[in-house]
Amino acid sequence: MELEETYQFYTVTFNPWRRLFDTTEGQALIAFHEEINLPLTAVPMIALFADEQPIRMVSANAPGQVNTLRRAIDIWTEQWASPRGDIVVAEVAAQDVPASLRRPDDDRPIVLTLTSTDTSCRHCLTGNAFIEEASRYLSSDFIFLNVYFDPSQTVHTDNDLRLFLSRIGVSFSELPISLVFYNGEYKGKVPTLGQNLRVSLSQALPLIKN
Repeated sequence: MELEETYQFYTVTFNPWRRLFDTTEGQALIAFHEEINLPLTAVPMIALFADEQPIRMVSANAPGQVNTLRRAIDIWTEQWASPRGDIVVAEVAAQDVPASLRRPDDDRPIVLTLTSTDTSCRHCLTGNAFIEEASRYLSSDFIFLNVYFDPSQTVHTDNDLRLFLSRIGVSFSELPISLVFYNGEYKGKVPTLGQNLRVSLSQALPLIKN
């Protein structure tokens, strides 16, 4: 195996003639992948882990697997070897979002997270922790901004927020969500709750800038 010195390989096998969902072991495996935010949407798939943390999923049928696996571990090693800094997440009001996305003197992409600190939004609180952790390592590559909303009313009453989301095609049902911008242009969205958020942003950086 070409990557034996980099990875340890383990295999989970199942009977292809029996639905994976019909077995207790299969249901446990699916539940595990949901818990770590790497859903098992198809098989065969390769799940990558480092330091007991999930990194990403890779299709076992996709071409160029060796290069993909090499790149994934290189990014992981680079980011996790970097010193852990302070939390660098700035708050911005909904009406100030358009202006905050225009930063001609700063070449870093912007990660704009629409979230809340309300205890009724548990997903928001979990996502906030992931964003803060990502900012500790990636603040030299990205600018992190948070727009806070009241989950019970702001989403429906804040016209600035509604207009902003509608322009980029983001649904209210997707909140909390992290949106990526570069030079004022919307580049895409990243699941705020993903435990591999740091790796996802690192891997996307060259694509965002190009």
